[in-house]
Formats: sequence, structure tokens, C-alpha cells
Amino acid sequence: MDVLPYTGEKIKCDNSVSILVFIYCVVSPFLRHWQRTNSRHFWRTSAEKLPEDAMAEESAVSEKWGSALSAGFQVVPNVLLRAQSRLGLDAVDTIILLNINLHWWQKDSLPYPPPALIANRMGVSRRTVERRIFRLQKDGWLKRLPAPEGGEGIKIRKYDLTGLVERLRSAAVTGLGQRSRRGRRGPASVQRRKKLTGRGGQLLLTGNPT
Repeated sequence: MDVLPYTGEKIKCDNSVSILVFIYCVVSPFLRHWQRTNSRHFWRTSAEKLPEDAMAEESAVSEKWGSALSAGFQVVPNVLLRAQSRLGLDAVDTIILLNINLHWWQKDSLPYPPPALIANRMGVSRRTVERRIFRLQKDGWLKRLPAPEGGEGIKIRKYDLTGLVERLRSAAVTGLGQRSRRGRRGPASVQRRKKLTGRGGQLLLTGNPT
């Protein structure tokens, strides 16, 4: 059997791999540190940055509210206020829901503001807030979960707002459907309605009433 002459190629290859591994070990900690400290700025200025219309909207909000935003803000669908009466919520119910939602940013991180805190903000008694929360839970708007067993210190009871989310989704679909139907009626329907109403918006009857 012929024996091929040794050329040393394997040694060269092994040396190249060793050099690459060494470079990776030296550089990777600096890359991880840079990513931690600059990730937010990097993603906001990369291909995933906000669209121009979203950036303009963010700028408009900042211009309107100014430094008041530094104290915090919350995100809530407008349908909670627009359909408040139709949903059967009064002002106290709505403010309580807004106070709970104020502490809910991550979907899986449930809020747990105590009734006493909400009552202090609203200027009402804690018992008033507790009664309203009980009624909201009975009506399916939220669930106040029991406190975890065991442990020491203050017992917290988290709120599950799945009911609120589902009802607002349903109300939003209903509102969009009504808006769509109004749009299909067109301006002619609006003009006919104006002819049938007076200055105060009252319906004008034509013909002989029965």
C-alpha cells in the first residue's frame, strides 16, 4: 500500500480553527455588553423602527401632554368610554376598572392594586370600592383571584381582566358594524333624516297620526 507524503494541511486547519475560537471568546463578551446597553436604540434605528405615521403620532402625543407623560400613562380602548352606558357601567365602575388597568402592562403579569389604594385615589370609602369590585366580578367583568397560601407579609389578590377584554372586543365589533352600516346608507339617507327632524333633533311627523 502506498503511503501518501504528509503535507501538514491538517495542522494548518487546526491552527485556523483555534484562532477563530480564540477571537470569538475574546470578542463575544464585548458584543453581549454592547447589545444590552444599545439594544433599544439599535432596534429603534434599524429596519424594525416605527413607521413614520406611528412616530408622528407618538410625537403628537408628547407635544400635547408634555412632561405630564413622565408621571406614567395607560393604554385603554376608547370603546370603554364610548359604550360605557350601553355596557351597563356607571362612572364609579369605569374609574375602578381604569385604576386596575393602570397597573396592567404585561398580559401575563396580572395587576393587584388593593381596594384601599383605589378608594384613596377616588376619594370614597374602601367598602364602596370593595362592593363595586364584587359586583363587577359577579357580572363577569373581572375575577379577583384568592391570595396565595402560605408565606408571610401582605397578602395580595390579583385581578384577571379577561372578562373586560372580551366585552370590549365584542363592543368594538358591534360599534364598527354600526359605523359600517351608516356608511353604506350614504349622504342621501342623512339628508332624508335631516328633513324629518326639526332644529332640536326631534322627529317631525307627516300625515295624520294614528
